[in-house]
Amino acid sequence: MDNIRQAWRWATETGQLDLLERSHRAISRSYNHFGLNREAEASFGRAIEGVREQLLLNDRQDSGPKRLLGQLVAQQAVILVSLSRYHAAIDAAQEAIELGKATSEIATEAQGYLAWGLAELELMQDQDALVHLRRALELVAEVGMVDLEAATLPKLAVALLRQGQIEEAGTQLEKALQACREAGNDRAAGNVLKALGNAAMMQGQYERARDYFEQGLRAVRDISYRSGEAAILGDLGNLEDVQGHYASAQRSYEEALRAFRELGARKNESLALADLADLACKQGELVAARGHAEKSWQLCQEMDDPVGESRALTTLARICRYEGRLRDALQNAEQVIRLATARDSRFVQAIGLTERGHALLVSAKRKDLNPGLLSQAVDAFQEAYRLRQELSQHDLAMESLAGVAEAVFLAGDVTGAQECVVEILDYLGGRSFLQAYEPLQVWLTCYRILHASQNPRANDVLRSAHTLLGKRTAEMA
Repeated sequence: MDNIRQAWRWATETGQLDLLERSHRAISRSYNHFGLNREAEASFGRAIEGVREQLLLNDRQDSGPKRLLGQLVAQQAVILVSLSRYHAAIDAAQEAIELGKATSEIATEAQGYLAWGLAELELMQDQDALVHLRRALELVAEVGMVDLEAATLPKLAVALLRQGQIEEAGTQLEKALQACREAGNDRAAGNVLKALGNAAMMQGQYERARDYFEQGLRAVRDISYRSGEAAILGDLGNLEDVQGHYASAQRSYEEALRAFRELGARKNESLALADLADLACKQGELVAARGHAEKSWQLCQEMDDPVGESRALTTLARICRYEGRLRDALQNAEQVIRLATARDSRFVQAIGLTERGHALLVSAKRKDLNPGLLSQAVDAFQEAYRLRQELSQHDLAMESLAGVAEAVFLAGDVTGAQECVVEILDYLGGRSFLQAYEPLQVWLTCYRILHASQNPRANDVLRSAHTLLGKRTAEMA
């Protein structure tokens, strides 16, 4: 890496434009591989400044410097996304697109649209991200750039998954994996396998998800791609978490956190801290949970990362609810909803609404089943249920529906509560596992409502809850 740095620095300082043009993609890959994003931003910034100066001195306005400037600015836009400087990244991406059009450099234009879409994904502007990522793919298809296609398809899949378009996301990812393997690009293949694992996990296909993650780990470890390995470990931790394997999940999260800190990857560090906060919260370790969540929230605020900030605030809302600090819980949940609504992110909005419903429900119980609070809780849970069904997050939708069931039951609508419970049980079809944050609470809600009406299915539900509790207790022990 030292030799590469020196060669790049020499080319920048001496204005060797041909060398810069030949080597900028390689140096960018090297910086990314070693997680040197801050150094990359400074290095490309100096190169861009040097090319701009040459353009000002060049009366003939040769296309060569302008073409190179577009390429460098496009690379810089992607680097800025990695540093969580999303608005600066969008500005750079738009400049790269204009320079690409002016110099007929389709690859530069495509990379500009890719960076633009990446920034919008992080800002929860999913619909806009879909538009720009699709445009990047259209341009890539014109020039046949397999590497750029492999970089774009997984990000397009993320946007599709958030919109509930799971089938199309899987199709795009399978195309990307085939392209990566044909090109012998293990690094990109690892990223695609990671995305495929997440898509499978969202559909409850846990063994398939594990297989994808393990394939991805092998691919990135073969090329010593440390940041890719850490990212997949984080997702593997999520898989262990949803299956109740808490000790294994914690090991994966902690290993990922160590790697991200060593690499200086602050965004991914914040994600690992959020994962650890959620895990500690589930195990009742509220002091540890709050410490991790507050560190994650602080990092996200510093980086202007609304997605990460929303997640940390959701965990803090949950911790406050468990501690009985209901006003703080409501304030945090409502801040999540505001952040999500401002960016039209239904995915995050549903999370905030569900947490708001829980806080209102607990508040109503403390105030002699206050009808106004119960009505507000029903509204929050029903809207979360609707959004999650639209997004094909059916397991999570059942968690929101259980909230509706409990709230209407407490309000005296036993028939309405039973209808919700029947829908949940029919959806589960006899399985005891539910991919939700508080699956045991879902089962207990169903049991209480059925038991109150002497429904014979109550005992079956209680057995399922007992089985799940036994599994979780054994794992925590």
